[in-house]
Amino acid sequence: MGKLSKACLHVAEIYGATEISKLFEVINQLGESFAKSVTSCQNLRELVRHKFNWITKDYTNELEELKNLVNRYDDSKMNYIEASKALNENKEKLFALRKIDGWELKEDCKYSVEQLLSDKEIGFSVMLPQETERVRKLKDYFGFFCNEVPKEYKRVCERKTEELKEMFMEIARVCCSEFIKVMY
Repeated sequence: MGKLSKACLHVAEIYGATEISKLFEVINQLGESFAKSVTSCQNLRELVRHKFNWITKDYTNELEELKNLVNRYDDSKMNYIEASKALNENKEKLFALRKIDGWELKEDCKYSVEQLLSDKEIGFSVMLPQETERVRKLKDYFGFFCNEVPKEYKRVCERKTEELKEMFMEIARVCCSEFIKVMY
């Protein structure tokens, strides 16, 4: 007779057969609870793995889009600054030459030659109209990104925060549900 058999007989002698059957019931219930808890843990692991894989993939895509937006912002800023600087340098040179034939004035210019040459602000406002318009469009494009990049970051952060909150709430609901299954 093995040690386990001897131990069972000894316990049976001390506590009686009724107590032993109750003990086996408790052991059986513990075994069932353990099996349920293993299944619950596996279910939770799968849920968490699925949710975090989705978040990682989704965040990676969103982050790439935001990086592209920031790169476009940086490019638009650099393009505007360089074009504006070049335009102003060109206007300074043209104004210093005091010859309006290189200014590319529009035919309907309402200022006299004397006004244009005597008032730098007036001269700058009408010289090189096509290049000035191109720089204005670059400025508008840059301004668009100045407004949109912070808005987009805020929108993405708010949405992601809400998604994370919902995900953790779902995980908590499932945890509670699985815990109740194990307990009862």
